Amino acid sequence: MSEAPLMARWVKAGSPGTGRERNAALGMFRGNSARYRILPKYLDIPDLLVDFEIVQSVPLAEVRSWTRVATLDSPFAEAMLTSHGHTVARIGTPDVDFENIKQSLGLDGKGKAADQNSVPNPRTTTKGAKQP
Repeated sequence: MSEAPLMARWVKAGSPGTGRERNAALGMFRGNSARYRILPKYLDIPDLLVDFEIVQSVPLAEVRSWTRVATLDSPFAEAMLTSHGHTVARIGTPDVDFENIKQSLGLDGKGKAADQNSVPNPRTTTKGAKQP
């Protein structure tokens, strides 16, 4: 876990009580984080971090050669599976350009809302938009 980028930045910042680095690292410990799962230290197994955005496939034959040192009990195993599913199955959507939405609602400081034909697609930037 200490090798995780967010944790390393927090340690490097040297501010254990406050700061942006601390808040980012604490986000990994929250139960609502689908990307990260923490596996606390147990006997000689160190603290581990599962990052579902960095996943590798391992051939089943190789996995069968490993020695099992621990298992996750219910409901922790189910929570891990759910987090993995949320991360790998998420659907990406484009960001909507707020400036175009603001213009179409007439909130850009130029008075009434512009004619609908002159309002650019909200998915485009205002730099490429045609001006009336």
